[in-house]
Amino acid sequence: MKIFLSIVFYIFGTIAIWYQSNIMLQSTQGVILSMFLTSGMFFFYLFINTIKVYKREKNLTNLNSLIMYGYAVIAYTIYSIIYLYNSDRFMMKLFDYINLILILLSIIIIYFLNISLSKVLPSIVKVIPQLVFTITILIEGNNGVSEVLIISFHFITLPRLFYNFIIFKENKTDENKFMFISELLNEVSWILVTIAYYLVWIWILFHIHSFFISKKTRKINFLGFLFRETMLLLFVLFLEQNQFLILYHQFLYHP
Repeated sequence: MKIFLSIVFYIFGTIAIWYQSNIMLQSTQGVILSMFLTSGMFFFYLFINTIKVYKREKNLTNLNSLIMYGYAVIAYTIYSIIYLYNSDRFMMKLFDYINLILILLSIIIIYFLNISLSKVLPSIVKVIPQLVFTITILIEGNNGVSEVLIISFHFITLPRLFYNFIIFKENKTDENKFMFISELLNEVSWILVTIAYYLVWIWILFHIHSFFISKKTRKINFLGFLFRETMLLLFVLFLEQNQFLILYHQFLYHP
């Protein structure tokens, strides 16, 4: 089982690096540099933490976990370098500043709440950027984001999640528990990114479902219909760079 999870991680990790790197050489639309930098920090922290775990208990499971996090650090370093290479100069988007401000505010709140910063900071610098990334995709569009990355990320995160669960189950320490929770939050926040990326298709499925309901059993929910169409119009108005939504809106309202 452990060998299978490792193979899945490295295969999809390599595929994601290749496709996302090529996409970003053409466009960085929907991508924020600060997410790559803070995610790199997240994995670097876990990498250092795993070194401590491996030194304390040297076995194949901990060694593989160590290599996984080292691989993740390299991946986000590559993303950051390519992003900067594709920019004429060092550019920070508005969402980069929003991301960094939210992280700073979270740190301040945690400090005043007397919560151990070392345990929650890694999750903060991973989860918040991915939530901001979700909003960036919705507003800017997803031209700079590889679909392969969106899908592969789940196959990259889930093996680490299950791997950390196995480690925690075998040795229930606070460090192992923290690493498992960090990966769990990482996966949950990426699910939101995935929903944002495929949002247009979700709306299309809603309409297809409504269209093919049998006339005999159809019950018009006016408020639900009104809410759905209003949300669609708002997306089209505010997400002008998302070509899928524009084309779909034209097809729906201007046949």
